[in-house]
Amino acid sequence: MVAQVNTVAFQGIEVVGVVVQVQLSAGLPVFTVVGNNNTHHFN
Repeated sequence: MVAQVNTVAFQGIEVVGVVVQVQLSAGLPVFTVVGNNNTHHFN
C-alpha cells in the first residue's frame, strides 16, 4: 500500500510545502528517509 500526504515544514518564518510518501508492506520493520533537495537551495 502506498500513500501520499501533502504537508508543510517551517524554515524560519517561511512555510515550505512537503510531500510525504509512505509504503506499508509485510516483513521486517524498516524506516528509510530519502530527501530530494532539487527544489530549494539553502545558503
